[in-house]
Amino acid sequence: MRFHWSEGDFFVIPNWAVHEHIALEESYLFSASDLPIMERFDLERVETLENPQEVKDEFQPLLP
Repeated sequence: MRFHWSEGDFFVIPNWAVHEHIALEESYLFSASDLPIMERFDLERVETLENPQEVKDEFQPLLP
């Protein structure tokens, strides 16, 4: 799914969700991780995305 976003927007992706981020213009992506706590409790799990995802839909917000 494609999300169009602009200055001031933010979004949260669940830790377990496979995702990729592609910016069509200059942008900043801030990322935080709970990896240290997951490693401490031996709950770390890593999956890799082998092929780029195909965009099949576009998100339409309910509010303008």
